[in-house]
Amino acid sequence: MKEQKPYTAKEVLFSKGYLTAQFFTLVIFFLGIKWTLLGLYWIPADINPVLYVCVIVFWLHYNFLWIRNAIYLPATMLAVNYVYGDLKTNYGFLKRFYIALCKLNRARKAEVRMRRETKFIRMAAFSFTKIATLANKNKQDSQEISKAVFIHSKKKVISVFRTVLPYFSPLFAAILLLTPLIVFLSDYNYTYLIEHITGRPPFTAFWIHLIILPFKLIWVFAVLCALISNIISPIITRPLSKIFALYVKQNNTDLNLTKKHHLPLEGFLTLFMILTAFIFYISIFLNILL
Repeated sequence: MKEQKPYTAKEVLFSKGYLTAQFFTLVIFFLGIKWTLLGLYWIPADINPVLYVCVIVFWLHYNFLWIRNAIYLPATMLAVNYVYGDLKTNYGFLKRFYIALCKLNRARKAEVRMRRETKFIRMAAFSFTKIATLANKNKQDSQEISKAVFIHSKKKVISVFRTVLPYFSPLFAAILLLTPLIVFLSDYNYTYLIEHITGRPPFTAFWIHLIILPFKLIWVFAVLCALISNIISPIITRPLSKIFALYVKQNNTDLNLTKKHHLPLEGFLTLFMILTAFIFYISIFLNILL
């Protein structure tokens, strides 16, 4: 079997699938940010200050959960296209989208586990876990097959990571720069608190602002980290998917690609909130125009 030349980072970056996925990722990101900030206006400012802070923290946490998963959806859909396409499985768009929704949280967790490895070799050894998960392997089996593929194609895998490493530093610097900009330049800021928290001691708004500020910074930083992860992820997944498919073919590895999938709560909630935020934002936009 003739071995196909691996994809380079530039080839992936300028591919139609990657650019489309990143467009939808950015749309979801901005929708989630706007939805969360607008939602803060709905919280009545004249309630007890302690309760007010608790409600805001809960709102930030709830929205982070669905926005994090939603941001992963386009990249997961792209990964499903890569994996099932390389394994020569002819599924239509809707079927692949449904698989991405069903596997969304498991694929995200597999990717996070890989990134949290402190040693490079261990991280590289688990780099195929997400791909194996999308190919319907359970957690234990996906880790085992990931190690096997890595041992079989060690030089190729290390080469893939070497092409991606130069992108990490500028993207991390962008996260550090954008986090305070998004927080302090947002509509919901200290001025809003001063204008809406009335009938209380003068420094109440100031103390509430100080208490909420760290949670807002952490929230924006975490969402930006999810965004950056999904900018980088397809660059790694594209060549690794080819390596994985070649290993499967050469070793006749059994994969149950026709397995039935069941939509979990995380997938349903992610899709529901994306549609809700989109409809809500469009309705506001139309009201402004009309």
